Amino acid sequence: MDTLAALRAAGYQPARDAGPGPVRLHRARVDHQRRPAARSTVDPGELAARLLVPQQRRPDTLELIRQRAPQLRPEQAQLLATAVEDGSPVWIRYVDAGGRASERVIDNAQLSGGNIDAWCRLRRDDRAFTLDKIVAVAPA
Repeated sequence: MDTLAALRAAGYQPARDAGPGPVRLHRARVDHQRRPAARSTVDPGELAARLLVPQQRRPDTLELIRQRAPQLRPEQAQLLATAVEDGSPVWIRYVDAGGRASERVIDNAQLSGGNIDAWCRLRRDDRAFTLDKIVAVAPA
């Protein structure tokens, strides 16, 4: 019964031919005279020009980290980007808003704007680390 309802909702009119046999499907007629044809408001030339403009490439993880954490050496930025991409643990030295430095091992890091959201082994909780406050990165 659900199949028949779905077919009817899709505009089909399932009906059995005379006597036993296969069910034949007939598409319901649509009266095109009732609705006026919609007119396009898109200028074809403008649309073609927009389609020809190359798509802006989204920066990759490493580029974003380099932009937001210029204090990191290239190999440190690469290590942090790899940790974000594959979820591997990484050691960081972090300076909080009060200027206090701490060392952490983080897991499952994700890039979120200007932050690294990750599981902090020291606090045993999810934490957000501002990229510009990460001053060093090393293998865990």
